[in-house]
Amino acid sequence: MRILGMRRTLFVVPSELAPIVHGASTRALAVAERKRVVRFIEDGGISADGAKWLSAVEKRTLAALDGRGEANGGRVARRVPELGEQLRMGVGKEVGGHLQHGDPRLVAARDGRAHRAGSPRGSWLSTQYRWAAMERWLGRRIDGEPTESAQVELTRRWLARSLRAPWPTCGGGRDGRHVTPRGRWRRSTPSPSTSMARPGWYWPVTNEPVSSPRPWAALLPALDPTVMGWTGRDWYLGEHKAALFDRSGNAGPTVWWDGRIVGGWGQRATGEVVVRVLDDIGSAGTLAVEAAAARLDTQLARTRDASVSHTSGARAGRLLASRMPATPIASRPRMFGSTVEG
Repeated sequence: MRILGMRRTLFVVPSELAPIVHGASTRALAVAERKRVVRFIEDGGISADGAKWLSAVEKRTLAALDGRGEANGGRVARRVPELGEQLRMGVGKEVGGHLQHGDPRLVAARDGRAHRAGSPRGSWLSTQYRWAAMERWLGRRIDGEPTESAQVELTRRWLARSLRAPWPTCGGGRDGRHVTPRGRWRRSTPSPSTSMARPGWYWPVTNEPVSSPRPWAALLPALDPTVMGWTGRDWYLGEHKAALFDRSGNAGPTVWWDGRIVGGWGQRATGEVVVRVLDDIGSAGTLAVEAAAARLDTQLARTRDASVSHTSGARAGRLLASRMPATPIASRPRMFGSTVEG
């Protein structure tokens, strides 16, 4: 299921993990976001008492969802016309706009009371989701997990999954993707290990040696947490930051081989997947990357995700495609890096 989590980012998690993410991260975000929406309601002249207006609209929205089970945004808005109100930012200022995340359905979702359910209407690129009351859709509430225990559990799961997490990301590094505040992290985790080139954190269960996996290839999307999850990225990024990241530090689409980033990928206007490898990965790596690119090309079916074209990560991907010659997967060249038109 989808849930707003660390760093105000939408994550897809197993439903059993949703209460943990909500307690560890979403609850605090929801409080701040609610105050912000209330301010915009009042500044925009919708209501002098923004908190009361928002609460009333939320209740009517949840009642409408309970009555229908699931419904798309248009149907709910016909029952609750206030959902059509646009919240204005920067009223009275030269630079203004409309708040994208002020919809009471989204506010209720951050509070764990509503959810965008199932697949979107139409194709997988659509943003028209059906909405449902969380308790009815999931069969239970997700807002009952105490904050401290949720942060400890999310930390444990992240460390167990990551095996080791080099400092400073886990301790509140500048990238902001840590799951707990620095002080609470230090109180709830073991002491850092100094067996690496620099201190890193382990969860005790991960101290046993692990076997090396077989070589693998993958094409990951822009802003993927595998790429963005560490402040110190040299051990898997190498010297490719300038080619694969934008100036704000957002990663574009990346090509991986055997546990490290070796290049980038993008799509032409036709939707065709193209790749560029920046390292010598040998014939086995080249064939594996080609196969991964071919699988992705089939899955995307030559469609382009225009719905996220405004994000920094997507801009980084377009920058990558424009600056670097790309090799179409269909041509199966001897070496990556040939210049192609398009």
